[in-house]
Amino acid sequence: MSLEVLNNGTITKTIHLNLVDLNLEGYTKDTGNFAALPNYGYKSKEILDATKRYRLRVKNLDSGKEVYAETDLINSSVIVFTKPYINTQPLNFSLPIDNTTFAWNAPTTATFFEVSLRFWYQETNNNTLVTQYKYVDLPLIQDIPSSGDGNTQAIMSNEQFYRALVSELGAAPNYISRRVDTPDLILSAGGSTLKTYIDATNAQGGITADQIKPNYTNFIGEHVLGIFSSRGTRFLYAVPFTQKTVDSIVNGSRTKSLNIVGVSTE
Repeated sequence: MSLEVLNNGTITKTIHLNLVDLNLEGYTKDTGNFAALPNYGYKSKEILDATKRYRLRVKNLDSGKEVYAETDLINSSVIVFTKPYINTQPLNFSLPIDNTTFAWNAPTTATFFEVSLRFWYQETNNNTLVTQYKYVDLPLIQDIPSSGDGNTQAIMSNEQFYRALVSELGAAPNYISRRVDTPDLILSAGGSTLKTYIDATNAQGGITADQIKPNYTNFIGEHVLGIFSSRGTRFLYAVPFTQKTVDSIVNGSRTKSLNIVGVSTE
C-alpha cells in the first residue's frame, strides 16, 4: 500500500505505508459486530502537505490487481473559531429555551462540520474515596454544511447541551459524586467524499430499505468497499462556563440524575 503525492495531477513523491497493529498504536476498535483482533492498519510518519492532492493505491498481492482513490486534505491549522473567538468568552447555556451561536473559518476543502464539547469533570467514589478526572464528548450540532466562502455559523438550542450531557455522562449511583470542570470546544470538519458516503449510508432507510443498499465508494477498481477522504479537527481549549450555567448544571432538574454537586477542585 502506498500514498502518492500529486501536484497538478503529476506524482511528485510516493510514500510507503507500513503495516502496524493499531492496538499497539493506541487505536483500539469499538465494541460491535466486527472482530476486535486482528486490528491492522497502515501508517506513515510523513508530514503531509495540505496544498497537495493524495492518491491511495492498494495492491492485492494474491491477484496482482490494484485499486486507488484520491482526496484533498483539510488543513486543520487554518480552522479557527470566531464565536467564541478566544477562550475567555464564556459559554452561556444557563437557559435551555435560549440559543447559542457558534461561528468559524475553515478551508474550502471542508464540506461539512460538527461542533462538540469536551465536558471535563471530577468523579469521586464516596465509598473508596478514589477521585478520577474524566471527560465525555457531547455532540452539540451535527451535519452543518459549509457556507462555501470559508465562513460558517450554526445555531444550537441550549436544550441540546443538557440532552447530550445526560445521554453521554449517564446517571450516577448514590455513592458517586461529580464536579464540573472547564470544558473544551471541538470543531470537526469533513471532506466532500466523506459527506457523500454518510448521505448514501443514511439513505438506506425508508420504504425500500430492505431492497436497496447504497454502496458508495470513491475507489476505482474491482470489488471495492470504503472511501478515501480527509477530516480535520480544531480545539478551543479551556472555554469556561458562565456561573449561571454552572449553577444550572449543578442544581437544574434536567441534570439531577448525574449527581453533579459542585465545581472541580483541580
